[in-house]
Amino acid sequence: MARAEYFFDYRLFKDAVTKRIGKGGVAVGSADAVRSYLRRAYPGTGWNRFEFTWRSTESAAFKGEERAIDDYERATGRLPPWNAIRGGSGGSSFVICQASLTDGRACRNLAVVGYGGYCGVHT
Repeated sequence: MARAEYFFDYRLFKDAVTKRIGKGGVAVGSADAVRSYLRRAYPGTGWNRFEFTWRSTESAAFKGEERAIDDYERATGRLPPWNAIRGGSGGSSFVICQASLTDGRACRNLAVVGYGGYCGVHT
């Protein structure tokens, strides 16, 4: 499989109901490539519509996914159904940068291998 060069966050629907919020990456920047990615990732689950937003980096896609999940959870009091089953955030297995921002919040970028647990902006 080709290396992902185009990153996005997405929302899967069954009719008008949100079923999953996530992030992904494809080698070709097209809606057909995203559709193919989602069909491979969620075969036979019954979703029939999706929306996605292109992001400049995987880290930006992760943040977009995280914001969308947080917004959904605030609005409904729970995670989207398929996030609750498969985990709240697809990026949760990645290491987050351990730097703190000047206002005291934690950096939300993903750590880069070889940077000692930092994202590359914070080294």
